Amino acid sequence: MIDPGALVGSGARLQGPMLMLQQQNRLRLVVDVPETYSVGLKQGKDVTFTVNAMPGKQFKGRISRRSGHMNQKFRSETVEIDVVNTKGGIKPGMFAEVVFAPEATQGSLIVPSSAVVVSTEGQYVIRVSQGKAEFVEVRKGMQSEEMTEVFGALRDGDQIIVNPRNDMRNGAQVAMN
Repeated sequence: MIDPGALVGSGARLQGPMLMLQQQNRLRLVVDVPETYSVGLKQGKDVTFTVNAMPGKQFKGRISRRSGHMNQKFRSETVEIDVVNTKGGIKPGMFAEVVFAPEATQGSLIVPSSAVVVSTEGQYVIRVSQGKAEFVEVRKGMQSEEMTEVFGALRDGDQIIVNPRNDMRNGAQVAMN
């Protein structure tokens, strides 16, 4: 933004940068991750992302830095991902959609999303105990379309009903197939 022969120095008023340097073979992707998901992210973990300008192409990066605190307004943590861009296909400033695969929280179990019953009384998973339905109150954690992380009085190996009927009651007899 400087014309040839123009005076450039501390006394000159610049409207914009005289020179901008960019390193494009290694980029930094900055993402604000919601609180629920940030606890399951580990530094050094690989992530995949897509760039809106290049549909159908997937790119990889690695979590390199975490801010370590929650943004109070948005309840999110800023995470930085290092991206190797040796071919130069990704340009600084492009928008990306990141796919995280957070690790499960300690003390949680993963169940099919259809197994979690939500009613006015709370959230439950129905466990089969001695041939009877037993409603176990749970709290939901991370979710995908098919699976949900739950916290409650469940143990690994418990038999649960994956698609419970709406009229099922606590203590009802359950026929096992």
